[in-house]
Order: sequence, then C-alpha cells, then structure tokens
Amino acid sequence: MSGGDAAPDPAAGRRALARTSRALRASGLARVWVVRYPPLREPEAAALADVHVAGSLAALAPPYRAAFGVLLRLVPSVFWLVTGRRLDLASPDVLLVGAARLERLPVLGTVMRTAGALACYGALDGVRPAVPARAAGTELPERAWPNDPR
Repeated sequence: MSGGDAAPDPAAGRRALARTSRALRASGLARVWVVRYPPLREPEAAALADVHVAGSLAALAPPYRAAFGVLLRLVPSVFWLVTGRRLDLASPDVLLVGAARLERLPVLGTVMRTAGALACYGALDGVRPAVPARAAGTELPERAWPNDPR
C-alpha cells in the first residue's frame, strides 16, 4: 500500500473536528447567522448548523483547514475594525451591517459566505419539518413524476 492509500486516522479526524469547532465558536458567526437566517434561531437548527460547518471544514485538506481556522479566528477583530463594535456585543442591526462589510473583503468574504451557506445546508438537511401522516388512499402512485427515483 502506498502512503496515499492509507486509511485515515480516526484520532486525527476528531482533533481536526475539535479545532474547527473551536475556531467556529471563536469566530462568533453563529450570532450573525441567527440574525441573518431566522430558521437558525431554533436551538436544534443552530446546533445542526454548527456541527455541519465544523464537520465540513474538518474534512478539508490540512492546509485549507488551517487557513479557514486562522480566518475564522480573525472575524471578531476584523468585525471590530469595520464597525467599531465588538461582535459578541453588537446589536442585530450592527451584526447585519458588519457581516455585509466583511463579505465584501477579499478572502474573508469568501470564508463568511462559505460558512453561512454550510450553516444553512446543515440546518436544512438535519431538521425535518413536522408533516402529518398521509391519509389512507392518498399515497403517490408508482412513478408519480418522470424523475422519481423509485
């Protein structure tokens, strides 16, 4: 087996996940997401979003993961530079304005947009809407539409 075919080390994966989780918490982006994306105000959706973002970033190649970690940790400082307010104490209006300014910055803007999109995907994929059970006789017929995978 060549070095590239080796199985991934589970302990290294857990360490990467822990590091990305810490960097994500340090970024304060969860406060921005709550204001920007109302469905993430639900605790379950917010938790799923955090897990999805941290897991997605932990799956990156080490150099990219390290760069994301550094940039995430810079978010509060840069937020203060562009708004004059601390991210962890900012009002919802200031959070929206500050996030919009951060997104216009090169590189950091990409990190902000990427993390926000991952948060939304994580919340959407993990939360199942409460749908009442179908009444008897209302099931969809076999191959109800052309691209039905059944």
